[in-house]
Amino acid sequence: MRLLPLNLGGSVPPGSPPPASTTPNNGQGGDNGKKPQKSLGEKRRAMAKRIIFWFSVLTLGSGYILYICLRLLLYEMAKQDNLVTLRTDGEIKAIMRGEECVRYVMEVENHRIDPEGFDIFKGSYEAYANFLEKAAGKKRSEDSGFAERKLRADDDGKLILDSKGHCQLTDELKKAIDEANSSTVFEELFGVVWVGISPYHVFTYKFRWLKFGQKKATSDGTPSEEVAIHAREEEVDSLFFRYPQYGVVIKDAETGAGTLSAAKTDKGDTVLPKVKVKATFVFETVTVNPQKTLFRTAALSSAGDWQQALVREINDRGRMWLGSTDWDTLVGKKDQVEKALKGIRDDINGIDEHDLPLKDAQTSSVRDYGQKIVKITMPNVDLIGEGLQEAYEAVFKAEKKRDADIADAAGKRALAAAPVLGKADGLAAISKLDGGKEMYMAEQLGNIRVYAPGRDGLLLNIAEEVTGSHRQSTKKTKVADSSGGSKEES
Repeated sequence: MRLLPLNLGGSVPPGSPPPASTTPNNGQGGDNGKKPQKSLGEKRRAMAKRIIFWFSVLTLGSGYILYICLRLLLYEMAKQDNLVTLRTDGEIKAIMRGEECVRYVMEVENHRIDPEGFDIFKGSYEAYANFLEKAAGKKRSEDSGFAERKLRADDDGKLILDSKGHCQLTDELKKAIDEANSSTVFEELFGVVWVGISPYHVFTYKFRWLKFGQKKATSDGTPSEEVAIHAREEEVDSLFFRYPQYGVVIKDAETGAGTLSAAKTDKGDTVLPKVKVKATFVFETVTVNPQKTLFRTAALSSAGDWQQALVREINDRGRMWLGSTDWDTLVGKKDQVEKALKGIRDDINGIDEHDLPLKDAQTSSVRDYGQKIVKITMPNVDLIGEGLQEAYEAVFKAEKKRDADIADAAGKRALAAAPVLGKADGLAAISKLDGGKEMYMAEQLGNIRVYAPGRDGLLLNIAEEVTGSHRQSTKKTKVADSSGGSKEES
């Protein structure tokens, strides 16, 4: 055996294999616990993954930020009706192509607009089809050649009914109504309605009206509890579907004086049978056809004239009604006032029970202006003119004095009756006691004296017959005695 030389210095002779490691590997791989180094391809693939990850994060994040910014920008543009507009709840906007209205944008719950004629209807297609059928029947009675093209019909012109017996809209009309009343993908994505590039634009016009509402807050910010009429004039880009605060003021209207005719002023002059009043009316409207409301004439500047036209109609009819009634009715008979105002409303609307315009109606707000008056009220009426307020106060004072006199008379009657009523109550109590009646009668009879005939100066006490006792006379007389003197006897 050949012995190798001992190397105390720890060095490995040349050509000898390295000594085995005495440190356990523990499955870590590599020398001294170090991971094995990745290849160049593996490093490049890892770098590519990191780049793709961060690019995706940045792209999505910046894309979302860009979407938010674009949405905010479009919202600000929509408020100015620039390329886009907002769909406002309860309002109707006309989209124009030059000077021609091509469509409407509206947001009214449970209502749709028919793009062929722009009638607004409520409810289902069946309800609208039945309305069209009634309108068609009325038009056929006026024009034998009229044919309704919106309803399904066979070759002979006979209407096709569904299984429930309802009329049906044509498929083409249903599709057109769906498109006119549905939001687009653009609107769902950005929350605004696309209007278009010029010549497309939102129609705007000047609107003047009287608004009935609460007065402005005081200087310290406290809300006012009073209501009044405010004149409004502004440039608007929409039409209210329903508005309840249009005001009408009728000045210097004459009405019957009623009880005021019997009143006297401080000067002693009798008030005339007619008095002048200032009445405030408030009416509420619903838009049934915006095309008739805004564009009933060729001039676009007349878009807001419908409201002034209705004000004139209410003013004329209201003044006539005030002249036919009297002050007492206006201030004290609410039912009669409401009935009269409903008559004025129906007269101006000029429609039948199916909301169809009457053939012989000279005025019809539905037919002429596309507006239906829902309600007319009279929240305020005041006397005007010199001495009328004093006359009213005189009547008020007279009524108060009459009430006071009645109360005073009733009090005096009660006071006069009080002793008798009290005595009656006492007698009723006495009658309930044993022997009470007899005791009371004896007491009262003992106080009664009458003149006894034949006995000068003597009063007969009737109580002797009742009580059995003799009451001595208190009167003494002088008689002569046998000695020639006199003595007193009872």
